[in-house]
Amino acid sequence: MAFPLRALLSIWSWAVYITIVILSFPVVLLATIFTYPFDPARHIAGRVFRSSAVIFIKTHFMWDFNVHGPIPKPWPRSTVCVANHLSFADPALLTLLPWEMKWLSKSSIFKVPFFGWSMSLIGDGKLKRGDRDSARSAMEHLRYMLGIGANVMIFPEVGRRRSLPVCAAQVLPLAQVLPIAQVL
Repeated sequence: MAFPLRALLSIWSWAVYITIVILSFPVVLLATIFTYPFDPARHIAGRVFRSSAVIFIKTHFMWDFNVHGPIPKPWPRSTVCVANHLSFADPALLTLLPWEMKWLSKSSIFKVPFFGWSMSLIGDGKLKRGDRDSARSAMEHLRYMLGIGANVMIFPEVGRRRSLPVCAAQVLPLAQVLPIAQVL
């Protein structure tokens, strides 16, 4: 595909996704407010937010994503899921899974209007890279979320890198802090 066409399609894709995120923010806000008294783990508000990515995936004419293979049913509560992060599509793909997870993300993402605000509302964890206090705070937050029945998603390789797959040396320190690790 020629560069000008790819650039136009990329601009279109971002415009569609940004529109979906902006339009979903008030719904996420309302879901958070009205369900918090009986859903402290914010499962419902989280699924509302993650559905914005599902809508984007289903309406994107250049992507054809599907989930293949058996998915555990029922998915256990208080599970740490660990996945590689090789592209922009990885987090979007994980939203196709039928359960809500609280994600650990770099703190700069939380500053993105509407998107980051939604992540804060639904209880995702933030981490400032290279900051021990931030790491400690993030682990305490994830431990709290696990304690109230939320599942947690971590990308242990810290970003999108093709040369650094998930390995035992990266997962084991997390498993010592958090109770269960499920590698996807």
